[in-house]
Amino acid sequence: MAKQTYTDIDELVNDLINDLSSSLGNEIGEEMKKIEQEVIDSNVYGAYSPKEYERRGKGGGIGSEGNMEVTVTPTGDGVTIELHNSTTGNSSYRNYWQGEIQDLIETGNYLWECGCPPRPFIEDTQEKVDAKIESIVESALNKLGW
Repeated sequence: MAKQTYTDIDELVNDLINDLSSSLGNEIGEEMKKIEQEVIDSNVYGAYSPKEYERRGKGGGIGSEGNMEVTVTPTGDGVTIELHNSTTGNSSYRNYWQGEIQDLIETGNYLWECGCPPRPFIEDTQEKVDAKIESIVESALNKLGW
């Protein structure tokens, strides 16, 4: 948390980076998850209705927050916050894809003929995060007293 006054700019920057890499990074990551869920609802779920399988949705599928992992890494004069969707294929189906399904959904390159179109969501998620990042960071900083 920020002190009331600083006499040294390096001390202020160090405190800010420490807060960014700890609690702020996680809070920003949570907002990134919400944005990705919104984009998945629109780009993935809204673009195609499956006939061969039942979607898991937010209950273990690509839209599930539990499958979204946030990594916060200090980078010298700042932090990098990454969001990775680690959803794997649905083991309820015979011949299911056992790896992560993010690329399958993005490209539409499935192992079976399902008529599933590509449903990209990563780039749109990044664009929405970029458009909102200043207000997300500002809100997170305000909560910590910056």
